[in-house]
Amino acid sequence: ALGTGGIRGDNGEGIVRGALARGVTYLDAAPDYSGSGSEQAIGRALDEAERRGTPVRSALDLPCGTGRLAPLVFERSIATTGADVSLEMLYEAFRKLGKKFPILQCSADAIPLRDGSLDAVFAIRFLFHLDRGGRAAVLKEMARVSRRWVILDVRHRYNLRWVGWRIRHALGLLPQVQHRFSRAGLEQELSGAGLALLDRDLRYDPLN
Repeated sequence: ALGTGGIRGDNGEGIVRGALARGVTYLDAAPDYSGSGSEQAIGRALDEAERRGTPVRSALDLPCGTGRLAPLVFERSIATTGADVSLEMLYEAFRKLGKKFPILQCSADAIPLRDGSLDAVFAIRFLFHLDRGGRAAVLKEMARVSRRWVILDVRHRYNLRWVGWRIRHALGLLPQVQHRFSRAGLEQELSGAGLALLDRDLRYDPLN
């Protein structure tokens, strides 16, 4: 199921090349985040893992989208597999990056890898899309396949946008409020998955 091996039992490269030959196109709605706050924070987390004596040499990027973290992992020589539930995303990742970025189609709560397969799992711009039950299942699965690290990008609630959402929701003007973590809430959910919060890289914007 990795790289140009099988995707759902078929040849991954054949699927991608066949789709492209049929004129499948994909508007890149998940662009590279080179130099963005998320990527810079991941870089600092990787530096911290190295400092603690457990460097990241292999990783799973889930969901990988169109390969947005590829420049970072290539620069650091981290053997990384990209995983996503969306074939369209994987088509685009393969088109841009080819065989040097192995791909795997799966759901984040059912990763077809052995326990402790990789040094780390990256999950960027993802968890806030899930409800609590979904987050619990995904975090447990990430903890299972990682030998040491799970590096997450999460959205906190310490800003005026979240307060505004809550007010609009209470007034019936907003049907649903996107999840935002408190420090205690994050630690609780991580603990439920067998994980512990060792460090954080907080980017604080009072308006957003």
